[in-house]
Amino acid sequence: MDWATQKPLDELVLYVSLDAKGQAKGMLYEDAGEGFGYQKGEYLVSRYSATSAGGKVTVKLESSEGDMARAPAGRKLTVKVVGDGGKLSTATGADGSEVVVSLGQ
Repeated sequence: MDWATQKPLDELVLYVSLDAKGQAKGMLYEDAGEGFGYQKGEYLVSRYSATSAGGKVTVKLESSEGDMARAPAGRKLTVKVVGDGGKLSTATGADGSEVVVSLGQ
């Protein structure tokens, strides 16, 4: 969300671009979108990692911090791995669980 009147993320889409070693890392910051609760820890920082092996990319939640619960619980997570020439390989799962993307699909 960019501003408070937008609806919360009920589906999260992660675009993954692997480095030369077949890895990627990223971070997502979320808060209520208004007020100053973030100053009291009412936020969520999620750190994700991706690793490639055997024609598959595994994306997982490495860590999270802040007092905000993972919300909404079990939201849909779509992972799109950007390959050579901009080709996308996609898989879905639940946020907080590993998602495995088969390359070339």
